[in-house]
Amino acid sequence: MKVYILIFILIIYVFSGDPERVGSTSINFSKNPQTTGINAINSIGFSNLIVSSVAEISHANPASLCNFSQPSLGLLFNYAPPQNIFYSYKLKRTKQYLPYSAGFVYPISNICLAVGYHKKYSHSIDLGEIPLTTIEEPEGTGITFSPKFIAELHSLSFSGCYNYSNLFMNDDNISVGLQMDVDYLYVKEQVSSVAAKVSDMGLSGKLGLNYKFSDFISFGILYSKGSYIKSEMEYEGSGLEEQISTDSSTIYLNMESINQKYVFELPDKFSYGFFTVPFKRFYFSLTISHIFWNRINSYFDNSIDISSNVIYKVPYSRIDLTCGIFDRKENSDLFDFNNDLFFLNFGIRQNFNNSAISVDISDGYNSSWDRLDQYFLSLNADFIFN
Repeated sequence: MKVYILIFILIIYVFSGDPERVGSTSINFSKNPQTTGINAINSIGFSNLIVSSVAEISHANPASLCNFSQPSLGLLFNYAPPQNIFYSYKLKRTKQYLPYSAGFVYPISNICLAVGYHKKYSHSIDLGEIPLTTIEEPEGTGITFSPKFIAELHSLSFSGCYNYSNLFMNDDNISVGLQMDVDYLYVKEQVSSVAAKVSDMGLSGKLGLNYKFSDFISFGILYSKGSYIKSEMEYEGSGLEEQISTDSSTIYLNMESINQKYVFELPDKFSYGFFTVPFKRFYFSLTISHIFWNRINSYFDNSIDISSNVIYKVPYSRIDLTCGIFDRKENSDLFDFNNDLFFLNFGIRQNFNNSAISVDISDGYNSSWDRLDQYFLSLNADFIFN
């Protein structure tokens, strides 16, 4: 009985929303679609609504957990090169030497439990060295400073799935999955010797359903509650008078201690799609996701993500070849902004007795500005425990 009460409370949380939306007085790039990373840009996870690798369970449909029949562990590493926007102005991810996501699943009869990790958001801005100028020295003082902005959102997920067999007809299956994410936010903004930091936690969650009509076709739906963390930005080095001496003058920077509200927010998402086996050795999946950007940024319209994936199992081998596409339409009333974000993906997976390793590359195209084009490299390893 206690389990059902806990599930009921989590369902209410997932579908409820915080009516209060406080605008951040600091730089908050989570509200801009252009700077939000695409989840699961790799071949197996391109359309992971129904089928997912172990490493991707934290950012997949929790109802897909029931596809696992043995305890499994997975790790996913993801690399994306910096984007050079203006001169030395760079956009890049943070700490890419660490796993992008990880997961562990443990099936028990009709139930499957899982714990996972996912770097939901990773973004940094490096403006390079900016020359300090004064009225006396408009050409530059010979002194530079390097403003930096970093935002990371790490998520620890706890999920479960229950499978109902032969509910409407023989051999059909319905899987219901629930997931709760504990999100940890770390933000740092630094200009000269003054640093502003945010470190706080919040909750988000998912509710998903998969219906396996037969061995040849399955359907899935998923509602994801976006992360919402409301906090205060703490300043270090403020309230101090900093002295900078140049050849011709002395500059005094007076820093006042100011407490600022900070809100980090990612949009809710509703997804639906199907997975099918149209031919022998061929697997095809399609997912459509509605991203509710307008709820957190009134300048941006809600967007639609479309992802599709084909897997081909090579005969007389344990090799899978994959190809996928991802497309996002972004529109904004601000400056009449319209953008099409498109990714093409190719990958290969080698299966072993109790493990699998996959490597793939995703090449992106941004219609609004070619400097925002980007590619991703992914390495995924899954291990099965007998």
